[in-house]
Amino acid sequence: ALEEQELDHVVQQQERELAQQGLDLQTYLGMQQKTLEEYREELRESVRQNIKTSLVLGKII
Repeated sequence: ALEEQELDHVVQQQERELAQQGLDLQTYLGMQQKTLEEYREELRESVRQNIKTSLVLGKII
């Protein structure tokens, strides 16, 4: 749930950054020879670490 929401957020952020360069996500993924699902899986571990860090910092602060 939280992980999927964060993945969605990261993908949307990437879409905005690509749009500023005149690309869309599908074109970018095609250039990388990846599907959206493969791309999301690549991001998953980083997203998990970010969530863990946020939760830990939330308990400290």
